[in-house]
Amino acid sequence: MENNLLKNLEKLNTKYKPIVFEEEKEKNNVYYDTNVYTLNYLLTKQIRSGFPAGRIITVVGDAGSGKTALALQFATIKDWDIVVYIQTNGEDAEKSLIDKFAGVSAKLIKQPCDSYEDLKKIMEEILNYLIIHKNEKALIILDSVVGINLEENNDAGYAGGRRASIFKGILREYANKLKNLQSNLVLITQYYQNPQVTFGDNRTIGGGLSVMQFSHLILKVTASKKDSEIVKGSILGLQEHAINVNVVKSRFGTQYAEADFIFDVYKGFSRTTGMFELCRDLGLIVKKGRFYYMPCLLTHKEEEFKFRDVNENDIGFYSSQFEEKINEKNLEKILQKIEEINSNLYKEEVRKIIIERQKEMKGE
Repeated sequence: MENNLLKNLEKLNTKYKPIVFEEEKEKNNVYYDTNVYTLNYLLTKQIRSGFPAGRIITVVGDAGSGKTALALQFATIKDWDIVVYIQTNGEDAEKSLIDKFAGVSAKLIKQPCDSYEDLKKIMEEILNYLIIHKNEKALIILDSVVGINLEENNDAGYAGGRRASIFKGILREYANKLKNLQSNLVLITQYYQNPQVTFGDNRTIGGGLSVMQFSHLILKVTASKKDSEIVKGSILGLQEHAINVNVVKSRFGTQYAEADFIFDVYKGFSRTTGMFELCRDLGLIVKKGRFYYMPCLLTHKEEEFKFRDVNENDIGFYSSQFEEKINEKNLEKILQKIEEINSNLYKEEVRKIIIERQKEMKGE
């Protein structure tokens, strides 16, 4: 019966075939390591490898917020065979950042793109290459969505009309193909004011509803408000920057999560940046008086893993102290503890859902 139904549904639309969801396949999802433990956890709650393969990820924020830096951190993932950085509308402002950002793959290809017609041709070339070279994986970064021109109507709105319709068609065309090839598309876009919205927040994501619809993760990036506390020459130096990453949309159970990250353009993101706050949020770090402790790491030397409370908003200070005190043995203990906590949290969530459903069935 199921096969007959599938055959009949396939006849309705020969271009887009029905997809049969199998729970077992979801268990076999592939995740790549972003080289930042907390960033892994923020994306998918996978502390060691959290970047989901074959998905569309959107990075949104105002100009200068750190969008490109975050996207370039994804480009440092070791699993990529090629990284294609598509630069739209002749934009060249980020060129210097790309050239000097630490850890970016030497196989990065910079490709200019002026129009949607160009974008489709570029995507086709990349996908054809990946189909031929089946074992290779690619990261495609589109910077930015709002920089693409419409040749026949360059004044069309970013969120509506023909521009959004064309972009929706592109995402629809390539979303499943990328997933099957375990390659990723990262969209960089901005907010813009929508004059049609007269009440509430009138900011709209460039690219329209299609970006919301097809993105598996949407990450909102802002320059951290704590930046002034972080830029201290005695601790981190003048090249350090801080960003706040908030998960606006997630298909991995991480929606509304957020974290602060410190990075140096020349050094990239530290492997343990953001770990102090993550451990504090998970209860691994506890505060007693003027000090922070990590009970799971305390030995006979109680002073070994202790932080003095100087300024709780100064994440730069604590990140620096945290990294100085972590050694390979301690780090592994922390990672194992986070995995244990995450597993218990998941079990607790499932238990609560089961209890609620039982109450509903009993009519309570």
